[in-house]
Amino acid sequence: DTFGYFYHDSFDPSLPENNLITADDDSGDISLQFGLEVYLQAGNKYILVVTTHGMYETGDFSILTHGPDHVELNPFTPST
Repeated sequence: DTFGYFYHDSFDPSLPENNLITADDDSGDISLQFGLEVYLQAGNKYILVVTTHGMYETGDFSILTHGPDHVELNPFTPST
């Protein structure tokens, strides 16, 4: 069961409300998956945070994007 949080410019885990654009839990097409619809502006930095209900839950997931132009995704996994 994943959660998705979408931020503009930066993400600070100690202040998760700062720069938050939108968040979702279970509205995706597949059961217990998040779904976000966000209109992006060229030249801006956005951060997608993907997490789960429980600590230490891991697993494979996919991110699907679509739109009129290229979307570049750069993965980042914080150290524990």
